[in-house]
Amino acid sequence: MRLKTIALMYVITLVLALSYSRAAFAVSTLTVSSSGNGGFVLSGSGMDSVAALDITITYDTAALVNPRVVQGGLISGALMAVNPNVPGTVRMGIVTTSPIQGAGVIATLAFDQVGSSPSSIIAIKVSISNSNGSLLPVQAQIFNPPTESAPASTSPLNAGTHSDTTVSPAGSTPDGGRQIVIGGGVVPSDASAATAKKETSPAPDAMPEPAKETIAAVSQEPASYPTGTEQSAQPADQSKKIYAQKKVLELFRDYKGKRSVKAFTALFNEVPQPGFRQDPPIVLSDGKATVKISFITSPSGNKPPYVKVEDATLLSLKTNPASTNTWIAELRPVKKAVSAMLFVSYEKVMIEFPIIVAPKVAVDLDKSGKVTEADFKLFLRDRGSAKKPKFDLNGDGKRDFVDDYIFTANYLGKNHPKK
Repeated sequence: MRLKTIALMYVITLVLALSYSRAAFAVSTLTVSSSGNGGFVLSGSGMDSVAALDITITYDTAALVNPRVVQGGLISGALMAVNPNVPGTVRMGIVTTSPIQGAGVIATLAFDQVGSSPSSIIAIKVSISNSNGSLLPVQAQIFNPPTESAPASTSPLNAGTHSDTTVSPAGSTPDGGRQIVIGGGVVPSDASAATAKKETSPAPDAMPEPAKETIAAVSQEPASYPTGTEQSAQPADQSKKIYAQKKVLELFRDYKGKRSVKAFTALFNEVPQPGFRQDPPIVLSDGKATVKISFITSPSGNKPPYVKVEDATLLSLKTNPASTNTWIAELRPVKKAVSAMLFVSYEKVMIEFPIIVAPKVAVDLDKSGKVTEADFKLFLRDRGSAKKPKFDLNGDGKRDFVDDYIFTANYLGKNHPKK
């Protein structure tokens, strides 16, 4: 009887372990497959709580030119930016406030066929994340036409990061050839492991980098606005719900852990902003500094989206010619602002994008001529008293999380200047 009990417990434990493993290692799959005549379909399956995708598809320029991308049903309602302007690649940034679930078509790609070479997709690089900004496991695969394929190549599971493996083209094979890599990486089409080489890829951006050249400015520089005021590029739509992104200042307010340099600087990296980029990442509100905000919008041609700013001046709003459905807003935060907001209107919601901004203050506390960790430790150690607070950086008569936020922002601004 005891042996039966032990055996039963072992079986139950094994079943639970296998069930957990399947759940823990479940991955989404993205597939690029030929639809004939220079067309390809990008589809997804097993998608679960996906809020953002960064996809780069590499194609053979000897056979394919003039890529066009149409959004598919699986990401209906999502925002998609496409950069087709670099020959040989198509990059897509996709974000949504309603997580993507299940299976379906993400996008269709059409090319003009040229030359005598058979059309083929060379590689695909994928990164997906949830609404918290956490990378999710993903595998990608390519199905080229039967005469343009090769034996499958795989890489180890890596929870949502790039594989960083590129395999050079080899001879074609007659089967429909499937190329697959688990973990989202570069998936070659006509390839063999014998000619493989490693290359390092940078971390994925939230969206394609904005181009230096911009067009279609729709606003001129207005007069400065005092703290607490709002400025709009178009009449407001008061009926939409506001979807608020988390503010770094709120993370400082809610933080209950040990006060340290490492902990405070890490808070500036905890807020995911899919479909949104701030340049520079931290702007110091001295009344002169400006910041550029790139964001994805709903398709509208050259018609500017409705945007609103708070605690800042909207200097310009321009399209980004390097990427469809993206705009660049240039703002000047009001002097001594500890927060500023950009509101962007979408079909059903108004999304509130917080701008990381802080008053400019001196952070070379030990007067060494350099801003180092020693200055930060001095700031953390010397708080003064309730009646006479030390380093009350916003001048409100107390030393609290706002001062911690301001000092950390200035410390990072000094040690990580704009490139």
